Amino acid sequence: MNLDFLPEALFVSSAWSGCCLPRFGGGSRLRRKFGGVGGAGDFENLFRFYGTLAATSPTRRLHELPARSTPSRESGIMARKRQTKEDLRREVEELQARLAALESEAEEIRRLANFPRSNPNPVLEVDAEGQVLYANPAAVEAAEKLGLDRGVGGLVPPDLKERRAAGRAGGERHAVVDLTLGDAVFAVTVFFPPDQPTARLYAMDITARQQAKAALRESREDLNRAQAVAHTGSWRMNVQKNELTWSEENHRVFGIPPGSPLTYETFLSTVHPEDRDYVDQKWRGALKGEPYDIEHRIIADGQVKWVRERAELEFDQEGRLRGGFGTAQDITQRKRAEEELQRALEEAELRRQESEALLLAARAVMTHKTFADAAWEIFQGCQKTVEAPAGYVSLLNDTGDYNELVFLESGGLPCTVDPDLPMPIRGLRAEAYETGRVIYDNHFGGSDYVKLLPPGHVQLENVLFAPLKVEGQVVGLLGLSNKPGGFTDRDAHLAGGFADLAAVALVNRRTEEALRKAHAELEQQVQERTLELRLANEQLEREIDERRQAEAALDRERRRFLDVLEQMPAYVILLAPDYTVPFANREFIRRFGEAEPGQTCFEFLFGRTDPCPDCQTFRVLAEDRPQEWEWLGPDGRTYAIYDYPFTDVDGSPLILELGVDITDRKRAEEALREQEALLSLILETLPVGVWVTDKAGTIVTSNPAARQIWGGAHYVGLEKYGDYQGWWPDTGERIEAGDWALARAVTRGETSLGEVIDIQGFDGSRKTIINSAAPLLGDQGEILGAIVVNQDVTAMRKAEKTLREQARQLEAFFAHSLTPIVFLDPQFNFMRVNLAYARACERHPVEFQGRNHFELYPHAENEAIFRQVVRDKRPYVAEAKPFEFPDHPEWGVTYWDWTLTPVLNEAGEVDFLVFSLNDVTPRVRAEEARSRLIDILEATPDFVGTADPRGRVTFLNRTARRFLGLGEDEDVSRVRIRDVHPDWAANLVLQEGLRRAAREGFWRGETAMLSRDGREVPMSQVILAHADPAGQVKLFSTIARDISDLVQVQRALRESEGKLRYLSAQLMAAQETERKRLAAGLHDELGAGLLTIKLHLRALERELSPQQQALAESLEDLLAFIDGVLDNVRRLYFDLSPGNLEDLGLTGAVRQLIDQFAKYHPGIRWQVKLADLDRDFPLPAQTAIYRVVQELLNNIGKHARPSRVAIHARRRRGAASFTVEDDGRGFDVQKVLAARRGLGLAAMEERLRLLGGALEINSRENQGTRVAFTIPLAPGESR
Repeated sequence: MNLDFLPEALFVSSAWSGCCLPRFGGGSRLRRKFGGVGGAGDFENLFRFYGTLAATSPTRRLHELPARSTPSRESGIMARKRQTKEDLRREVEELQARLAALESEAEEIRRLANFPRSNPNPVLEVDAEGQVLYANPAAVEAAEKLGLDRGVGGLVPPDLKERRAAGRAGGERHAVVDLTLGDAVFAVTVFFPPDQPTARLYAMDITARQQAKAALRESREDLNRAQAVAHTGSWRMNVQKNELTWSEENHRVFGIPPGSPLTYETFLSTVHPEDRDYVDQKWRGALKGEPYDIEHRIIADGQVKWVRERAELEFDQEGRLRGGFGTAQDITQRKRAEEELQRALEEAELRRQESEALLLAARAVMTHKTFADAAWEIFQGCQKTVEAPAGYVSLLNDTGDYNELVFLESGGLPCTVDPDLPMPIRGLRAEAYETGRVIYDNHFGGSDYVKLLPPGHVQLENVLFAPLKVEGQVVGLLGLSNKPGGFTDRDAHLAGGFADLAAVALVNRRTEEALRKAHAELEQQVQERTLELRLANEQLEREIDERRQAEAALDRERRRFLDVLEQMPAYVILLAPDYTVPFANREFIRRFGEAEPGQTCFEFLFGRTDPCPDCQTFRVLAEDRPQEWEWLGPDGRTYAIYDYPFTDVDGSPLILELGVDITDRKRAEEALREQEALLSLILETLPVGVWVTDKAGTIVTSNPAARQIWGGAHYVGLEKYGDYQGWWPDTGERIEAGDWALARAVTRGETSLGEVIDIQGFDGSRKTIINSAAPLLGDQGEILGAIVVNQDVTAMRKAEKTLREQARQLEAFFAHSLTPIVFLDPQFNFMRVNLAYARACERHPVEFQGRNHFELYPHAENEAIFRQVVRDKRPYVAEAKPFEFPDHPEWGVTYWDWTLTPVLNEAGEVDFLVFSLNDVTPRVRAEEARSRLIDILEATPDFVGTADPRGRVTFLNRTARRFLGLGEDEDVSRVRIRDVHPDWAANLVLQEGLRRAAREGFWRGETAMLSRDGREVPMSQVILAHADPAGQVKLFSTIARDISDLVQVQRALRESEGKLRYLSAQLMAAQETERKRLAAGLHDELGAGLLTIKLHLRALERELSPQQQALAESLEDLLAFIDGVLDNVRRLYFDLSPGNLEDLGLTGAVRQLIDQFAKYHPGIRWQVKLADLDRDFPLPAQTAIYRVVQELLNNIGKHARPSRVAIHARRRRGAASFTVEDDGRGFDVQKVLAARRGLGLAAMEERLRLLGGALEINSRENQGTRVAFTIPLAPGESR
């Protein structure tokens, strides 16, 4: 809260709810009557004055006013009387006007008297000692809330006396003080009335504002730190404001000091020359709307870097550029890593090729049968890997005197030497044989060895010999030659590996040859002995085989016969003429048991003493022919008996009896007869039609239902099936004779079930039937006929069609309904859930099958409700019922409208439950959020309002209503935007703010509003546009904040900065004066004194005799010490004095400074390029620049320990830039800047700031330091 007390009237800022004392010209008048306005006593006097005025009635009659004296003349002239009456009337009117004015003034004074007490902010009046004379209720409440030990006195700034004294000395009548009380911060405005010992204090809580400023400051610092960590800078461009803003990291990435002019040419100059055209082309494309996302090189701080740039440009509807935002990321490290990776990949590929060649060579060792073939393939792999076009493989001869070629590859060069000639072992070959190491010579073509080559030999530039070693002895060579660029140690290593593989191949082949020879000899011996044994064995085997075959044949026949008898499902016995049983098979014994030796059949089977009277078996012996008859055995089963005459091996007669159990067959025949009768009855009574055909396909029978379905019957064969008319319902095609299911069953044995067809009966009726047919098969699978079943489903098909349609509609509704639906059984187990329910629970529908609802979603209250619905059989409806999903706690509390409806069965019991839900969480939360938002809007101290697109106000919060003087319930629909702004601000809002907000969504700007007393209050205003889904703006909202305090703070800050700059400049000038004074003292007094001492000592030295040698040496040491002190004096003189700036100028003085520094640091290499800047700066500015360079050199000498220092100064684009760079130890810039100590950084920054310049430091530990600073040139100073 700010208060400005003007000499003639009291002005109160808009934060005081629009109250003010009008300037009725009575300010000075009131002071004359009451001795000033403002203190608590003043307000009381004003109130008393108002009381005296109120005592005088505003309706006093004319005769109550004091009469004015009339002239003493007693003239009776009527004209004079009329004149007197007229004068009196005017006097009365004037008095009445004055009375009305006093009434108005009294009303205003009465309001003013109540002002401090009703003010929501603390108001105090204190005496000269700071003791509180008056405090309004807001001050008392603030002191109690803060718990101040001194009560309201804690709101008084502790330095109030000093401020009063300073204000009187400087003519200032008010001051603004930030007072921190615990966690709260108050802006206290202090007013010192002239000629009064009191002071008035007006405090305003600005804690939230300070915290917001701190948060904004911290956010900006975090952004800068985040960009520095990510090596990503950013920039923003505003074409309308002609602004281009770079982040600090963007300046660092491109090596452009902050404060430098930011133009497209500045940016393009940092781009690597080879990439400049490409970048320029992509940027021009971006200006046409093309994407801008590129990687390119730049040159920053003398180093080549890689950056990735991205930009999003904004255009208006006409395609004109409005602005944009972009980022630049330093990807140098990534590019270097990619290059390292590429080199590693190339090396890996080389190793892979080598490994592959060695693997192929090893495979050749294992696969080739001859050494020559293996050696050739190994040589080719080596030749390809080493990239030598010519070479050979040779072996020692048997005597070891010379080499014999296995093969020779000349590499396309002519060679006329006979390859069969022996190769003598000499020169490098001899060295390879002797040492067993790989030998190569890249200068062979110029050596004496060339003279040893025979005529016609291939011309050799370089050679390599790799020995083939077997058991430590060199047995041959692998030679290579004429490799472009010469051989390397790696080539020698690879060639040695291939030579070792060739040696392995040689050993393998020699070993294989020896083994092959020994194997051949052994094979010959084995074959001869084997032949002898085979001949003898074959004869013996033939004899044994013949005997074994005869015995086997006999045994097989016997076994076959017995097996047949034993495995027969019927019983077989041999009966003798005396009724005994010499043989019985296993089946007989299983059925009847085993007879004792000599026991007769009738005795054994029936316990009889004489033959059975009905037995026909022994008729075989009498008639000598087979007999067939049926016999009822003792087990009660019926047997078919087949008796045959049989002769035993000794010639005695026997009877062979075969008995087959036919009991089941007899029973089956009887059952079949019964079933045939039953089947005939069933066919007659079946509700479905049945047709039967013979094996030829002729229809032989049908039942009444079949004839009813078809309206008759035609008993025809396959060729006449066309008499029956039918159609396939899916296609409407006629069923041909051979396509009927009956025809397919008869002809192909095909079974057809449930074929639906449309038919027309012989009576003309149209029906739909289900037609099924199956073949009747015999025991061997042969087709004996076919059966067809027809079912009339005409009515059922119509009903099914209707049900299917209804089911399809219901299923579609259930599956695709947006409403979650669940079917539960009476125990609340899930029967079905639709997709909407599964999605609402974030589960798959199959996860619910067989699960209980309250197992997944336990809820005691809901379970009780469900059980009540099952018990009462009445639906239950819930609205906005809260529920928390146990498997999704992150959803928090959700809200649902749901209905649980029981579905009853025929018995009136609950068959199942239908559970339908609707998620109303967004609605409930929106209502809660809306309520909270309205509370926030009503409580916020900012001006908040909404208006329709035509500018009519639709909502104002409590602050806005108070500001405009509107009541809480007063209608705001009559208020227009123009009503709340002065004309210039209204035009800005209507013509720019609303239009831009409609286009871009929001607008921000500084405007002004009119308070209820007509004052123009500066505001920071934001306008938001709210559009419907179609993009049509339906509403505008605005938030405005009073920035009166901010405007005054900014003004005060600018004034403070100006004073600070002036004081800093004065301080720097005083420092330079003191430095010059000290330098003069050192030069004129100390220097001159030391020089005088030195001259006296020299004179004394010359007077010494030769015998005073020790004293002479002491004098020499003393003179040397004085010389050192003089050097230090000169160095201090140059450090303190800004060189000969007035004589040499800035450039010459800096060069002299560098020369002086170089004398004390002889191990440094210097690179100095200085432009002529003498006429570009006045002498004070030159002195400041000189001091900065001097400080940088001092830092280099103290800390850097460099081997190279580069100093450049140049003039370009209206500024002078300086760089000082060394390759010394470097340092951590962030640590030094955070500590704000050492290196003279504060002094350098202050000197440059006074010149409008900026300092940039780039350094890393053990990587040197680069310091750059830029100083703008005044327009008249730039050449």
